[in-house]
Amino acid sequence: TVTAAGSEGFRSPLNEYGFTSPPPARGSVAAAATTATSSASASASRSGRSEPVQTPAPIRTAAPVETPAAASGTFSPTEPDAEVVEHLGQNLDEVSISTGSASASAAASALVAGDYYGFGHDGSYRPYHDALLRFLRARSDLDVKSTLLDEEAELDRQDAAAAAAAVTATGTATAAAGTAMQEYQQEESGTITRQRTRLANDAQTSELSLLSALSVAAASRRTLSFDDSSSASTTDINNTTAAAAAAAAARPSSNRSSGDDQATNNARNESNVWLLLRSLRTLGVHGLLYDSSPTHLAGQRTAASQRVYDVAKAGVDSPPAEVVENYLEGRIRDERDDDNNDDDDNDDADVVPMIVARRVELLKWAEECMAQRVGPVPASQIGGSGISAAVSYLGKPLGGAAAAASSSFGFGGGADAGASSPRAVMDDPSDLALLQACLVRLKAGPSQWSAALDLCRSSGQPWRAASLAGGLPYGRITPETSDDADLGEEKKEEGPVEFGNPDRALWKRTAWAMSRAIAGSASSPAASKASELEGAIYALLSDDTETGLANPSLRSWEDGLLIHLRSMVGRYVDEVLAAHNDVRRTVGVRYPYRGTEHGPYEREQLTSTSSIATLHEADIFRALGASPYKQVRDEASDPFRAAIAAFVTGSHEASAFVTRTANDASASSHSMLRFITHLAIYLDFAVPGFLPSLGDMASNGDDDGLPVREYYLLRYIELLTSDRGLWHLAALYTSLLPQPMLVDVFSQFLTCVHDDGFRRRVLRQMRDFFDDGVDLVVLRKTVRMMIFEGGEDRFGYPFLNLIRGGKQKKFGHRAARLDEMLSPSDICKMHSVRWLCYVPEHAPDALVCANLLLRELILKSKTDVVGDGEETDPALHCARVFLTRFLPSDTVKNASRQAAVEVEGAGKDQEGVLTVDEVEDASAEYGALEAYVDARVAYDRWRSVITSVSPECATPGASMASGSVEARIANKMRARSMASGSVETRIANKMERRNFIHQKRRIGLQVSDAANEARAKLMAVLTYEGGWLANPGIVSQESVVDEDEQTTRVQEMAGLRTSCLPCTVFLLHKVLHGTAEWMEVFLEDAERAYGEEGESMLSEIFGDRDVAAGPGYLYRSCLDIAKTVASDEFNLQESFNREHMQQFVGLMAEANVNLLRSTQEIPR
Repeated sequence: TVTAAGSEGFRSPLNEYGFTSPPPARGSVAAAATTATSSASASASRSGRSEPVQTPAPIRTAAPVETPAAASGTFSPTEPDAEVVEHLGQNLDEVSISTGSASASAAASALVAGDYYGFGHDGSYRPYHDALLRFLRARSDLDVKSTLLDEEAELDRQDAAAAAAAVTATGTATAAAGTAMQEYQQEESGTITRQRTRLANDAQTSELSLLSALSVAAASRRTLSFDDSSSASTTDINNTTAAAAAAAAARPSSNRSSGDDQATNNARNESNVWLLLRSLRTLGVHGLLYDSSPTHLAGQRTAASQRVYDVAKAGVDSPPAEVVENYLEGRIRDERDDDNNDDDDNDDADVVPMIVARRVELLKWAEECMAQRVGPVPASQIGGSGISAAVSYLGKPLGGAAAAASSSFGFGGGADAGASSPRAVMDDPSDLALLQACLVRLKAGPSQWSAALDLCRSSGQPWRAASLAGGLPYGRITPETSDDADLGEEKKEEGPVEFGNPDRALWKRTAWAMSRAIAGSASSPAASKASELEGAIYALLSDDTETGLANPSLRSWEDGLLIHLRSMVGRYVDEVLAAHNDVRRTVGVRYPYRGTEHGPYEREQLTSTSSIATLHEADIFRALGASPYKQVRDEASDPFRAAIAAFVTGSHEASAFVTRTANDASASSHSMLRFITHLAIYLDFAVPGFLPSLGDMASNGDDDGLPVREYYLLRYIELLTSDRGLWHLAALYTSLLPQPMLVDVFSQFLTCVHDDGFRRRVLRQMRDFFDDGVDLVVLRKTVRMMIFEGGEDRFGYPFLNLIRGGKQKKFGHRAARLDEMLSPSDICKMHSVRWLCYVPEHAPDALVCANLLLRELILKSKTDVVGDGEETDPALHCARVFLTRFLPSDTVKNASRQAAVEVEGAGKDQEGVLTVDEVEDASAEYGALEAYVDARVAYDRWRSVITSVSPECATPGASMASGSVEARIANKMRARSMASGSVETRIANKMERRNFIHQKRRIGLQVSDAANEARAKLMAVLTYEGGWLANPGIVSQESVVDEDEQTTRVQEMAGLRTSCLPCTVFLLHKVLHGTAEWMEVFLEDAERAYGEEGESMLSEIFGDRDVAAGPGYLYRSCLDIAKTVASDEFNLQESFNREHMQQFVGLMAEANVNLLRSTQEIPR
């Protein structure tokens, strides 16, 4: 079994292999293609076309990844959870994994289990991965539909052209009809145009879904201590103790460190960035990446001013609230499409300038961020007897986690509101709670502000609700259009329902004065906390930017941004209402309109906020960065707030932020790197070509530099691949790289992936995420890297577990001793070839790489001095283990079958795969190398047998020398007793002889079988069909195998012939000569025991075997080797050098002498 530290099992639900979204992207896209094809075909049939609709090339659905069959049934993963891993791999499509973040306690459980891949702390990364995966699948679906739509449009154009040609040929059409036909031919049909619009909307919807999912992923994650650490090493991450993780999860929020609070703020701020991008993307691409150049800004301001007077003039009889609504809400046109927009100028009156629409959307976003932290209003009243409820609510001003009254009301931290100040004790707790609730809800937007006013009324302070609600413009709601379900029948009969404040200008100037008065008294010792909160409320309601920024209750970066945005939108509202009243005053001289009598107050308000009219978003963030308050300045330096500032300002600043962050130290944190990588990915999809290249980060000498997206992807992939717990997320991000970079990066990563189950998982991802054929290109490079550069693993993979547990009964304990000689590097190299054994399409390359490894191992094996066999030759043992326990036995058959299938399917050799000729050459080479390894193993077995089996048996007379006087006397006495002895004596002698023959047969057949096997396999090498490695093939530039590798192969095959063939000849001679000498001793032992009768026993012992002829037959076989070497059919003599040939001639002379000695006859 495997220890916990090295276990490959996946015992926890967190460790399931599988996609979080429903499986194969290719299958989903193929289904979408089928649907789109059906709709296109139906459209074609309706139009009367007879031509079939052409569909794009079929998208390959990933074939099932199979576990390679063991070569001889001996390969068996020894990990205890291997079957579980295999089950998960086979049933991947049925596995549904939650996209939620993993809790610290679950991570602690995974760490306790000791899982090798360290799953359990991917909760901060998995939701990002899943969101991106869903987006990419949706984009793939849309691309397929767009392709089919293009084909549909092309068929329409072809039909129009054919009709025009037919009309021209008949000569029955007029010139006008021909012109109309040409116009029809150039324009698309209305159906296709609507479908294109629908696809564009679907594409935008997919982007918005991605941004929403990323926002949720950032906000909902629970960051572990190592998640956002910029200095934590991989070893520290993987060795985090379960106790520490559990303690971090169980620690109360009140006892958490500042690091925990910072992580929470980072998560919230990142979520706000994604929400910002989503809000801006609803305005179009130009709303997302706004042109902030001075010329464009001047034009936008002019358009906004012109629209003020146009809307005011057009709505002279409309209530002010309706006029404001018409100004702020209207049709938004993406200015990037202005060149293609042929609308007449009258339509521009309905177009809201992008600067106005964008600022309105920014204000909604800021209020939405504030609203996320607002909790439910307590059921009990805050005033009067509800003081206890007020105190409780005051302890939780945001309705969420417990916080003091001094807690911030921003979306990422805030200033000390001063509740702990001595003057706070003078305030009524109920008033403090009420004002604090009102301030929080005022910042959270209109819906929450209505709840705050209701809270004032229910708390016994309706006067406060009335004084705070005066900023709503006056308007009317008719019963037919009213959404108020509380309107009774009586009110509906009375007529329109009025709302808002017709004296809004007067109220706003009063609120302005109150905020200034409260701010002037704030320095007084008698000033209370309640007045401070009230001053902050009136500053926001009156758009008093200066007073609001100075208020201690609004002293945070987010509050400052909200104040400026409210003032900008409030300035637009004031301008529209003032212009509307100016028009009304002009036309309503005799009968003035209601609310037009406050002209001086309107002009006074516009004068007070004149600086806001020329304020740009960049000015806001410069002011916040130069704030006199340290906290605001510190918050402005936060990288996520810097991202908000960049995208709020404009496209140039956004591009500069993404590029600048590459050199920023803040990007070294895991959370920031994760954020900026997904940001770059999204921007590259949304606006191709927007992101620049990093000129100072040139890659491979490229003058253009490395594109920003690729730069961040490489860093993020490096982060994912440096932590085993994140490995399963790397394939998706790698698929976004250009193919050359993808192959280099992912093949380097795969050299560290060794678990059989996880390999199947990664391979399935490669076949789903990568383009067709790229998975094979990656695996080719991966296997070669592991073979050439040597296998290594910095994660401590237990390689020896791959060979432990295999029952080698034939070798017993010797096999275990031999396995101990294998290094982890050797095992890694052998195991690397199995990368190509999971899918049938990879079988030809598996064969080529197997030959590559076998050539390397055989070249390292000993050939000059063959001593104790595999005990002194680790390379030879490694080759045998590779063939018998790592490489599937049907590799050659699968490779040949796959090559035939590819040719049959394509009609010719396909590009990117091995040709049939190459597969045949590889098969012949593999057979030759396998034959040599088998021959060496057979020789090793013969050597082991002949050195361990004695040719002599313990019998009467065995201790006497053959031919001695004592031996002859003993043999004569035994013969006389056999002839004249009693029955019992004769029976005893026969049994003794039978036992002797049985013992001799046992040892003789054992040696004979080993010798015959070794002889046959050694001769198989020498007489290999076509010559052993005699046809290396030619170097081809069109082959998928590298040209240098082909050249090296030819050289290695020539070297193998030079070293291995003479060695094989000498080993064959050694087998025959050694067996003959053993047989001589074997025969002498029989003659000692039974005299002349012993020689005749050979036929009884060996039957009709060749060795029954005696040692002479074996010596004669030694001489027959010369005929094989001299044969031109096998070209063996070309492999012998001068020294080898002299040695061979000497052996033949010795064999001739031995033959003469043993047979006393001269061979012909």
